[in-house]
Amino acid sequence: MEKQREDRTLEGQTEHTVQIIGKNRKIKLGEGKRLSDLISAIKTKYKEELKGFSFNKSTSIVLNGKVIKMNENGELEENPILTKSSILSLMPQITGGTQ
Repeated sequence: MEKQREDRTLEGQTEHTVQIIGKNRKIKLGEGKRLSDLISAIKTKYKEELKGFSFNKSTSIVLNGKVIKMNENGELEENPILTKSSILSLMPQITGGTQ
């Protein structure tokens, strides 16, 4: 009975893979959700892990192999609907080197 109830609560949800600074995580969201919904869920679920990580123009966001940019205000320039089992990678901008 418990297994049957669990299956019903997961109905209509899709599991997405999120790579946060090289670590793979899984997040389930309802169908028809957008990238902004996934990012909000990540911020909530992985709050401790994301300490010091800021979502801004320099953040590298790759959704299913496509680079998604953020504007000067830290807002997504595109907010696509997630496909089944989307893969999202988040990385802060890496700077450095010598001149």
